[in-house]
Amino acid sequence: MTVSIDVLIVNDDPHIRDTILREFRRAGFEPDWRQVNAEQAYIEQLDHAGSAIDLILIVGPRVSSEVTTVLHSLRDRGLEIPVIVVTEAIDPDSAVDYMRDGAADYVTLDQMNRLGPIAVRETSRRRPQPSLARERAALGVLAHIVEQSPVAIAITDLQATIEYVNPKFTQLTGYTYTEAIGMSADRLAVGRPDTVLSLYFAPLYVVLTEC
Repeated sequence: MTVSIDVLIVNDDPHIRDTILREFRRAGFEPDWRQVNAEQAYIEQLDHAGSAIDLILIVGPRVSSEVTTVLHSLRDRGLEIPVIVVTEAIDPDSAVDYMRDGAADYVTLDQMNRLGPIAVRETSRRRPQPSLARERAALGVLAHIVEQSPVAIAITDLQATIEYVNPKFTQLTGYTYTEAIGMSADRLAVGRPDTVLSLYFAPLYVVLTEC
């Protein structure tokens, strides 16, 4: 099954354009593309299509100025569209500069087979997958259950440091949420005469620290 993708190519070379589209199709995309060269035409496309654009590709032998212009135009409009730089060759310093300025990635013309996987990665970040949405919904239900549980619940890291406690925990132990977070499980019973705390948290600490 193919996935539609809206692509804006900043370049006027039809041969490179065809290579880009071929790599997208190999990765399972059906690209709806537009190709512009002049800065004004690019700005018009941004103002017209805006966030409907999935990817922007800047292509050329020396693209530093084009990258700066594109990234600034996106920021000025509050758009978060992945920008991929396609160039003949690139030195490490320039690659770092592009990424620091906000480019999603870069591809050299002799490594165009990287383009498809990069497109998959970037579009997946922008388009929540159904399975991910279901997982998020399930986590929301689980969080609600934990919050409303009649059982005291504490979550710790591997060093037995508490990272979360539910309301029932604070009710039963007398510790507030703020007091409990960051506390080591072996310290919960310190200064508390409660037998339940002493009997429960001391063995729990031993188990957690031996994992």
